[in-house]
Amino acid sequence: MYNSKPLNAHAFAINLRKIRKDRNITQAELAKAINVQKSSISNYEKSVSVPDIPKVLEIAKVLQIDDLNMLFGYIPENTVAESEENNRYIPIVERVSCDTEPTDSANVIDRMMLPNINLKSGNFFGYIVPDNSMSRSKIRKGDIAIIRRQSNVSTGDIVLVAEKSGKSYLRKLYMLNNNSVVSLQPDSDDSGYLPITYDLDDENYRIFGRVSYMHISF
Repeated sequence: MYNSKPLNAHAFAINLRKIRKDRNITQAELAKAINVQKSSISNYEKSVSVPDIPKVLEIAKVLQIDDLNMLFGYIPENTVAESEENNRYIPIVERVSCDTEPTDSANVIDRMMLPNINLKSGNFFGYIVPDNSMSRSKIRKGDIAIIRRQSNVSTGDIVLVAEKSGKSYLRKLYMLNNNSVVSLQPDSDDSGYLPITYDLDDENYRIFGRVSYMHISF
């Protein structure tokens, strides 16, 4: 649970209550389905608190919502629908692996529609941020970082990296020693997050792309 309410918490409360009732699901039934107390659902609907992103995705699944904007109140200025071909809908992943593509069906936990963002060029997906290692860049645990798949990342880019060990994270990239060494730096006041340095040809690490355009914090 976040310590402070986001600006759209009121919209979330109204939309959650309406959609839940439209689906003929009680607060108790929804609470049981997502493994929280009934009082938590009541607090969501009173705008007292909001769930974190993984719990939002559970709610969306139970209520059969395939567009998170239905919960957070986005109303497009241009009501002309954009098709799947225009990449308005992107997959959401919780982790990535060196050995698989991040958008393989086994990795995708949901999808979302992005408002006010041009995704006509490029391959994008959402990544649920696992920690606060990039908090000074205003990317925090539970946010969905929008990743643009690309191999030609540059010094200063915030990139998504996976290790053979199974870990994945966001870091700010710097190229050293005539671009032969990769330095991945956290951007946090917490000294517990350490930089990582490796040779460019080290197969124990894989960069999937960079944070592009925006990240979404609910």
